[in-house]
Amino acid sequence: MNARKALFDEHQYISQAYIEFDIRRIKNLHVSDLVAFYVPQQKRSYMIVIKNIQQTKLGGLRIAGYFSDDVQRHIALELQLDGRSVSGRLQTTKGEYLFRSHAQYGWIAAQYEGKKQYLKYPDEFAKPKDVVAKK
Repeated sequence: MNARKALFDEHQYISQAYIEFDIRRIKNLHVSDLVAFYVPQQKRSYMIVIKNIQQTKLGGLRIAGYFSDDVQRHIALELQLDGRSVSGRLQTTKGEYLFRSHAQYGWIAAQYEGKKQYLKYPDEFAKPKDVVAKK
């Protein structure tokens, strides 16, 4: 199955980018490990501390982690490994990124929902002057 198609079936996305995963290292993670998660759209890595690892019924892994500088330890990374497929989400202050791969190579994208408006503007800003990004 095409990793890009599998990622984009039911959601609307912006800013799609290619990403690689080291499946061998993911399988060897332990609670409290510090890992770097690269987001190509932001051209930066986030340092994540692994908080929880669960084995799934089919032998996969569910991994949760938080930013290393987050004192409250809110879950920022949710990653699932099933066989050689990786999927999940990373929640940053700049948005939510969803990712999916089949084997080592996959895609990461910023998620948005076109029908929801998260920002409320005063009436004088109700209509934008320019459209700088659209589907």
